Amino acid sequence: MSSISSKSLIIKRTLEFFTQDKIDILFSEKNNDYERIIQFLEREYDLIPEREKIGKGSVYIAKNVANGIIKNVYNLSEHILFNFSTNVYEYAKIEKNRKLVDFALSFLGEISCLSNELFEQALQRAKMLANESEWETREMSVYSIKKGLRFFPEKTISILREWVIQESNPNVRRFIAESLRPSGDIKWLRNPNKNNNVLEILQMLKAEPSEYVRKAVGNNLKDLSKYMPEKILKLTRKWVKEANIIVDNELASRSKKELDEQQFYLIWTIKQALRWLKNRNPEYYPQIQDILGKNYIVYFDEKKNRTAKPK
Repeated sequence: MSSISSKSLIIKRTLEFFTQDKIDILFSEKNNDYERIIQFLEREYDLIPEREKIGKGSVYIAKNVANGIIKNVYNLSEHILFNFSTNVYEYAKIEKNRKLVDFALSFLGEISCLSNELFEQALQRAKMLANESEWETREMSVYSIKKGLRFFPEKTISILREWVIQESNPNVRRFIAESLRPSGDIKWLRNPNKNNNVLEILQMLKAEPSEYVRKAVGNNLKDLSKYMPEKILKLTRKWVKEANIIVDNELASRSKKELDEQQFYLIWTIKQALRWLKNRNPEYYPQIQDILGKNYIVYFDEKKNRTAKPK
């Protein structure tokens, strides 16, 4: 028997809510109509059984409600759909309602795959939202890119590559790296035979001055190392060699005074990238040692991103 908070039942209740006279919510700019959406989201959230709340929450509800609406409004104009997402988001910001913000950004992601025009509008808006002050909004803005990677992969990659070249803003650059994290619903991101273009973009971000960006790059590579360890090891070894870095036992603890800035940032990223293999795969120790030195394996502290030798 399906859970009361299953995707199918959320979508079913959403279709019931947004049918007939209630469909005018999408044409409306009235605050009381947006309040009705908030109430619906809160009801759906309250329906989640306590035992399921660890894996389900505001974002889960928002995405499924947005998906349910899309199934019922296929005949509305692109202009109406995009404006609805924008208006709801602006109202949610004023009211500081997190559930409605999540819904607005989920709706933006859902409509992004309906047409080329909506796709381009959604990506540009997502890039703007990536610079918002609330970290939750920056995280959710990635959803539109994820949709693009699924439905328009070549075009999305091309746009992300252009942004890396054009944009110096750390929030946007981090947003790009996060959007390329491998996920279960986009299989090709995890395929070593298909993700070279992703690695090319990450290479452009591998030695960023901003730790915020480097951490996203390192985490992305760490995730990829679970699916393609040999490829990630080969790539990071290549980066160390190209940067003319001398590998010795102390490399992982070298400071900016001992390495130039670019070398220091690169090693920082690679330490982040290889921590999964270090912790879970001893068979790769010889290769990791060739890249980061013996002390990385023996003393590296993943939580602090530094070597922690005993006194």
